[in-house]
Amino acid sequence: MSNISIDQQLNNARIAINNALNSPDIQAALTPFSYDPTRLNEALTLYNEARALVEQQRQEYGEQYQASQVFQAAWDAAQTAYNRSHKIAKVAFKNNPDAQTALMLSGTRKRSFPGWLTQALTFYDGLLNPANAPTWPPSPPTPTPPKNSRPNSTWYKKPPN
Repeated sequence: MSNISIDQQLNNARIAINNALNSPDIQAALTPFSYDPTRLNEALTLYNEARALVEQQRQEYGEQYQASQVFQAAWDAAQTAYNRSHKIAKVAFKNNPDAQTALMLSGTRKRSFPGWLTQALTFYDGLLNPANAPTWPPSPPTPTPPKNSRPNSTWYKKPPN
């Protein structure tokens, strides 16, 4: 495999084809190998197509690169908003284990886009969808009896429903 760039390879081909087309001596030397002017013109057409395809590939690569930059900027902005909301929710629901689980507030956050997207969608769906929304304020914790209380004592009365 050659280490010559595609540009250099195409340039070498263009020079060879043009020299063959413009020099009767070169044409005479190539005729025994079935390279007549018609076939050389076909080669020039193929060269032009290859050159156009290389330029098209470069343009498409540039568009892809630009789209990747736009995507990364949008993801960065979304991560900033999500991180802010996530921190607020962690504080707001610190005494609500059901909400912490439903909103995926504990544990590590994913770094890959698919993993991050799943966590962010679960988080915002849990906040915005009434069926999935955690209750606020959280239910008060059940009080624990004092250390010296007797079983079945009346230190705590359940409020009526």
